[in-house]
Amino acid sequence: MSSWHIPNDNEGVYADGICEITFHVHMPNRFDRSLQPLVLGSVRELGTWCYPVVKLRQNDTNSTYWFSDPVKICIKDHPIYYKYALYLPKKDQSLFDILGDNVLGSSTIVMEGNSEPCNRLLSYRGFQYDVWKTNDAKKLYSPDLNKDYKFVDVVYESVTSENIKEKIMEFQMLLKYHPSLTADAVDMALIRNLVATSREDYQRIFICFLLAYHIYVAQERMGNQTR
Repeated sequence: MSSWHIPNDNEGVYADGICEITFHVHMPNRFDRSLQPLVLGSVRELGTWCYPVVKLRQNDTNSTYWFSDPVKICIKDHPIYYKYALYLPKKDQSLFDILGDNVLGSSTIVMEGNSEPCNRLLSYRGFQYDVWKTNDAKKLYSPDLNKDYKFVDVVYESVTSENIKEKIMEFQMLLKYHPSLTADAVDMALIRNLVATSREDYQRIFICFLLAYHIYVAQERMGNQTR
């Protein structure tokens, strides 16, 4: 997909040293639903790795897709790191857990990944699209997204007449970080469904962009098969 422009990671919209970011993530297929999904990170706005400040929610309980409310983060001159985690709310904790609630490594917080190198680098865009990293010790595995990859739908549903350029760039970032999942998601079944349900011109413009991308991918794959 090299001929498609991929925006720089920090082409976000921000002013006065503040960046507003929404986190989007596919969580594990199965986990204890008494646990609250959240984002933890290395700065105060993300709980300094300890405090459950940025919680995630979902609209469809049959999906692995979760998202946060927009989070305002002060832009730093040093890297900001974050991870997704599962947290046991106080009402479900024992007294022992509550006393140690804000200590990193507490049994009430389960991080994604297996070690510190799994930390994610925050980019100053208005969004982060991620997939849970497997935690082998807790048997919390990256989800199977063969039929549950929602990020393309999320971008499309947020398109307006004012932000279509930004949403095209947002889609291009999906190509950078989730190329195979995104390419497979943009098929003719999706495009036909979007055409049938679209009501606005700006939606149809975005669909044309998706169709052009689908044709490009199909030609690339056909070319690879004949080489």
